[in-house]
Amino acid sequence: MQSQQRRLNRQQGMTSIGWLFVIALIGFFALLILKLVPVFMERYEVINAVEGIAKEEEAYKYKKREIRRKFNARLNLATAVDNVSSDNLDITKNDDGSITLHVKYEAKKHFAGPFYVMAIFETEATIPSGPSN
Repeated sequence: MQSQQRRLNRQQGMTSIGWLFVIALIGFFALLILKLVPVFMERYEVINAVEGIAKEEEAYKYKKREIRRKFNARLNLATAVDNVSSDNLDITKNDDGSITLHVKYEAKKHFAGPFYVMAIFETEATIPSGPSN
C-alpha cells in the first residue's frame, strides 16, 4: 500500500524539463508572431494602395506612369512598407478596356541565428473601363 502511494506521488505534475520545454515553445511562437506582424501589416498597406487606386473615379483615364506614381505615393504614406515599390506593380490593359493592377513581392525577415522567415504575397485589383456613352 505504501509503495503504491509513493508511485502516485512521484507521477504528479510536470518536471522542470517539461516546464522548460513549454516555456521554450511559448517563446518560439511569441518571437514568430513578433516577426510576422510587420510583414502582414505591410501586406495590408499594399492591398489598400492597389484597391484605393482601382476605386478612384477617374482611374480608367490614368496612364501607366500615373498609376505607378500614385502607387508609390500611397506606399510612401504607409510607414510599414519596406519590401514593395512600383517595380513590383504589373499593369495590364485588358481587351474590355479595364486595367488590371497586379502586385507580387517577397517579404523576408530575420528570425534567429541563420534562420529567416519568408512570405510571398500577391494581390490584384481591376480598374473598370470608363463609363459607356
